[in-house]
Amino acid sequence: MTPQQYETSLLALQSYRAAKSDDILEMLAIACVFRNRVHKYGKSYTQILEAAEVSRPWPAITHPVLVTPYTGLLSQVESIYKGDMPDMTANHLKKNGALYFGRVQEHLGTGDFFEETVLKNQAEHGLVGAFGNQNFYE
Repeated sequence: MTPQQYETSLLALQSYRAAKSDDILEMLAIACVFRNRVHKYGKSYTQILEAAEVSRPWPAITHPVLVTPYTGLLSQVESIYKGDMPDMTANHLKKNGALYFGRVQEHLGTGDFFEETVLKNQAEHGLVGAFGNQNFYE
C-alpha cells in the first residue's frame, strides 16, 4: 500500500464516519471540506483526518454506500484526494468552499467549538450550503 492509497482510504473512512446519514453527497461534501483544510492549513491528509472528530462506528466493508460501482464513496473519493473533482461546497460566492460542517441543532446552547467559532461568527463563517443532514460553512 502506498502513502497515497492509505490517505485515500482514510479520507473515505473519516468522511463516512463524520456523516450523519448514508447520503453519498453528504460524505463527498465532507471529503471536500477535509481537502479544503489540507490546502488552507498546509497539513497532510493524515494530520487533518486523524484530528477529525467523528462519531459513527466503522462501516462494514460491504456497505453499499462504500462499494457501489462508479457511485460509491470508494469509487469517488480518490478524485477528491487528487483534486480532480471540483469542490462540491464551493460556488460563485464562496470560491474557497467550506471549512466546517455540522448539524446546527446538535450544537446550539453547548458552548462547544462549533457554536462559539462558527455559529456565533456568521460574518466570518457564512453558510455555504447543506448536504444530507448537515450544514457547511466557510
